[in-house]
Amino acid sequence: LSLHDMPWWSPRDLEQAVVRWKDDVARADALLREHPDRFRVVRYEALVERPAEELAAVMAFLGEQFEPGQLSTAVESRVVLPRSAVWKGRALEEIGAAVDGPSRRERAGTATVQAIEGRIGDELRSHGYL
Repeated sequence: LSLHDMPWWSPRDLEQAVVRWKDDVARADALLREHPDRFRVVRYEALVERPAEELAAVMAFLGEQFEPGQLSTAVESRVVLPRSAVWKGRALEEIGAAVDGPSRRERAGTATVQAIEGRIGDELRSHGYL
């Protein structure tokens, strides 16, 4: 659903977004199996729930030191370009679970969510989404 919402996603087809997610997850799983010492998966949900802990684990994986300032929004960032602010702008905000309005899942509706789960339910379950 998030890929489908991106302004640059073309074609604007939800089915193709679902197939793309499934393919990307399969590639990530393969990389993790083949290169466990060089590849780390960071779940967005875990990052939102425990930002300092997750970032500290990423930094340790990279052989770098975690510093609490890495999570500070007071530090200016030039990572998000003005043209991308519409869909990346929240990257400049404090990491947190707060979302204004209904979630993508709620906006999509029951029928759409059921169709997606019917198509990639096994993958969603194996990655803890169902």
